[in-house]
Amino acid sequence: MRRFIAALAALVLCTLAACGGGDSGGDSDADATLRGGTSVATSTSQPYSVVTTVPTPTSEPYAGTAPSCPQGSLENCFTRAEMQDLIDVFLPYVEEFFDAQYESMPVPSDYIYVRAGESGQGSCDDGYDGETLAYCPADQQIYLGQSAVWSLYDSFGDAAPVLVIAHEWTHHVQHVTKVPTGDPGMPNSIIPAENQADCGAGAFMNYADQQGWLEYPDDLRDIGGALRAAGELEGPDRTHGTIQERIQSFSLGFTEGLWACNRFAPYTPIIS
Repeated sequence: MRRFIAALAALVLCTLAACGGGDSGGDSDADATLRGGTSVATSTSQPYSVVTTVPTPTSEPYAGTAPSCPQGSLENCFTRAEMQDLIDVFLPYVEEFFDAQYESMPVPSDYIYVRAGESGQGSCDDGYDGETLAYCPADQQIYLGQSAVWSLYDSFGDAAPVLVIAHEWTHHVQHVTKVPTGDPGMPNSIIPAENQADCGAGAFMNYADQQGWLEYPDDLRDIGGALRAAGELEGPDRTHGTIQERIQSFSLGFTEGLWACNRFAPYTPIIS
């Protein structure tokens, strides 16, 4: 575990110093190399209510992945048109992690895959399109835009999209456990909840590491690049953590688990 965090910190410091790494658009996060398969609702002209059945992950590496993927890796083998397939691979593993943490945690009501060029107005104010990566508490749905997922996968690798999914799933848990998430009219008030979601993503990565799902050193580069790109600059309109805050929040979850994420809202624990 110390090896992971030390290597991650070194990689992120390197990216800050322009040692390498790509840039990503969107308001997102990242990580792992997993397996499985489930169906995600596909965007149409109206919001969807397709609730999918998630299969139990198997011990066989990367069951159900694209035929072009080599055994044991999801790197550089999905095309932009196959981003829904990539999401299908990751969802069961994120759900497995949260199911292992709680006796009874409902899954999001749906996962909405929004194809590039499509858009709509869901239950939350901002609407959604192919660039969206967000959880909407009003309908308890996670919106995953094709263009945004592709940007993460293409820029940073397979670890980046699953880290974002774990981040958004943590927002769902915040909603269910009634963790205060700030006032949208006061952007800076949202930052603690966003940092806690990064912590939850780190806790998922810890679980993935324990299961042997992470791919070294590739996933370290994916995580480091995505965290760097997702950090925001200080300012009155900032809604997410700075690069340093996101790294620290992720590392807290990775080294100490989901319980450590209670520190962001100690009076309303995300897990007890």
